[in-house]
Amino acid sequence: MLQDKASRAWCKSSLLFAALCLLTVVVVALIPSQQALAEEFTSDDGVVYTYSDSADGSGITIEAIKSSSATNAVVPATIAGKHVTKIDLHVASEYAVDLGAITSLDLRQCANLTSLNCSKAKLSSLNVSGCTSLDTLYCFDNRL
Repeated sequence: MLQDKASRAWCKSSLLFAALCLLTVVVVALIPSQQALAEEFTSDDGVVYTYSDSADGSGITIEAIKSSSATNAVVPATIAGKHVTKIDLHVASEYAVDLGAITSLDLRQCANLTSLNCSKAKLSSLNVSGCTSLDTLYCFDNRL
């Protein structure tokens, strides 16, 4: 009889543990992800843009720009049907930015761009003449 009580107690403990594990999985699955998944877009001239949706959903943030052959990147106003609102080339690293062969960024088309961080990118040219919404610009430690 003592063994039956112990078996029942063990069975109840196992069921309780399994229920708690299942509940934990459900709760974790329901928590929205704060980190948007990065996607890539390659322009006709071979420039690769790594981007994700902005946190507030108002546009996209470009996190990397790279090309092995193009020296000038003409950043499009929209990617995947959304306006480019932020370029932060330091999302992945606070150190020097690797743009590949790119030494010039042309942002004239990006009228909705509000923030640009292209510091330590070894740029020799930066055109922001069409960026009428730009309010934050970090471009120190370049060759401008």
